[in-house]
Amino acid sequence: SLLRGLGTFALSTTAGVTLIAGAIAQQPITPSPQRFVVNLTDEERAYVLGEMRQFLRATQGILETTLASDFRGAARLAREVGKPGPDAMRATIQPKLPAQFRELAGRTHLAFDELAASATFGDREATLKQLAQTMRNCVACHGAFAFSGGAPGAAALSRSAPP
Repeated sequence: SLLRGLGTFALSTTAGVTLIAGAIAQQPITPSPQRFVVNLTDEERAYVLGEMRQFLRATQGILETTLASDFRGAARLAREVGKPGPDAMRATIQPKLPAQFRELAGRTHLAFDELAASATFGDREATLKQLAQTMRNCVACHGAFAFSGGAPGAAALSRSAPP
């Protein structure tokens, strides 16, 4: 029945969220006392934030598809935010970004590629654990960096990045 199906979905969703929260809690995240502010043009900032929103949409979709045991769907969504191909805007922005941000972003794209490959095995727990680990990159990035718009051309850091 529909009510039984909804109840099962609610329990599955709760279990999935609990599983992810538990995986994250196993390794404490140390928040950064200050974030590096990267000054970009409005267009560049919109591009970077747009990529972050794609990560968020993919993550939400991967959670839903994995909980529904649709591992092909989870793999497809992960591939969509995996390592990107050449892009003129990306080529313009890359030199303006701190090395630590570029490294973290690259690792996050690769983590989604790895998640796409492993999701095809149909292991719900492994897929959710891998997604939780990937989300740690997102949390670390948001704790370390902020982007402001309106900078003319070249980006500057309001505080120099660590070596």
